[in-house]
Amino acid sequence: LSEAWGNGWADGIKNDDGSYTITLLDGRNIVEIKDSAGAVKYYVLYTKTVDVKIVNNTNPDWKRGDHVAAGDKLTISMPGLKTPVQKLSGIYNPGWPDTVWTRYYDDKGVEWTSANGDVNAIGQPSGVQYTIKVNNSINYTFTDVQGEVTLTGGEIHCAWFGKPKNTHRNIAGTGLGADMTAPGQTQDVWYSRLPDISFNVAESNDPDDPDDPTDPDDPTDPDDPDDPTDPDDPGGSNGQEPPTINVENGGTINNNDITGAVTEAQNNGQTTIEINVGDDAGGDTKQVSAKISADALSAVAESSVENVKIVTSVGEITLDNAAIGSLVGASGNDSDVEVKIVNEDKEALRESEDLNANQKAAVEDEKVREVYDISVLVDSAVVEVSGKLTIGLPYTLKTGEAARGVGVSYIGENGAEPKSATYSDSTKRVVFTTDHLSLYAVTYTPVTEGGSDDDTGGCSSGGGGCETGTAAVMALALALMFSLRARGRK
Repeated sequence: LSEAWGNGWADGIKNDDGSYTITLLDGRNIVEIKDSAGAVKYYVLYTKTVDVKIVNNTNPDWKRGDHVAAGDKLTISMPGLKTPVQKLSGIYNPGWPDTVWTRYYDDKGVEWTSANGDVNAIGQPSGVQYTIKVNNSINYTFTDVQGEVTLTGGEIHCAWFGKPKNTHRNIAGTGLGADMTAPGQTQDVWYSRLPDISFNVAESNDPDDPDDPTDPDDPTDPDDPDDPTDPDDPGGSNGQEPPTINVENGGTINNNDITGAVTEAQNNGQTTIEINVGDDAGGDTKQVSAKISADALSAVAESSVENVKIVTSVGEITLDNAAIGSLVGASGNDSDVEVKIVNEDKEALRESEDLNANQKAAVEDEKVREVYDISVLVDSAVVEVSGKLTIGLPYTLKTGEAARGVGVSYIGENGAEPKSATYSDSTKRVVFTTDHLSLYAVTYTPVTEGGSDDDTGGCSSGGGGCETGTAAVMALALALMFSLRARGRK
């Protein structure tokens, strides 16, 4: 029994309508319901505190405390949600391949769920078994001025292959074997209760409001360490040293390695853990890789950690929670995932049969300083990664070069495609975000005006040019309340 309950029962509070309200602890809670005749029933409720993250896609400078403007499109997610039907061999095989998603209702009674198509797509099917923990984004557009809007009735949809619900309560002593012809179970598939989410919707943000992040007298700081693309802190560790795991080049990070780092991050309120991969002994390292076991990835995906940053001398890559979740699915829950960064030889690339004429011409461009092949593999096969990937590639300015001239280009089928990137002379890294891993070139475009060796500050570039900005993300911790009587146990 939970120490917080003092090993005893906690009575509920009776409401005016005759219902009772109780507070539940994280974990399993034993619930007793007794009627006026003294008849008693017991239930076990599993509860979990969730972080609600909100991104305003229309107004990236939106922050906590701002109202939502009519026309704004918000993406709402809850990292760490769990598949409500548990996996039991021979009985329940939940969520395969894309039957787990969330739904809510707005104030007009409209059901926002992927079942209604893209217009009302709020909880898109994850597409991969067990990834509801990271793939549960809600996309909601506020179409008009509505005052306070509340999304209510949040639930998780989960169907499964196998036996009907509650079969696990009647298993013979001989057990149940695997059933490779098990039918899909699609009855009674809505579970859980998700917290209500409220917004104040007005006509527009007041440009004269000093709290408005677009106020010209109070601009957003481009060097804010909370900005996930800040070149000095691309992992969003809030200026703190993140928990770190050290591994040899080509080594494997297992569940024991990751669990300690995850626990430390959660205890310190951090959202990033870091994996440092060592160099080869006695040589100039050009290729670095590290493997992460499937259970280690799952441990991260199920935690409040949002980013895994892999740091090497050849480059660094930060995986966000959506990317981590997609790799859990790609691993099939049993294969190691390998992250590899290779500093390619440009001459070898020019002779490579794997590149077409456009790609070879891009590599030969005089602006190209270095070329990197960045990939993720499962069982030696390259896999695609969903989510946001933040990449940092090493580059040291030469005499006469300025930070604003450093850029990055994706080398695709059509040749070089410049990316928005940020160079920091303090870290000697050019940082950019992408949702696709492949060949990338570090480029330099000569600065003809206003550039100097001292111009190394936070300036974003696509190969020459500046832009700044931050993505605003709000995290809210919400607790669930139930009208019952409870006894807690973790």
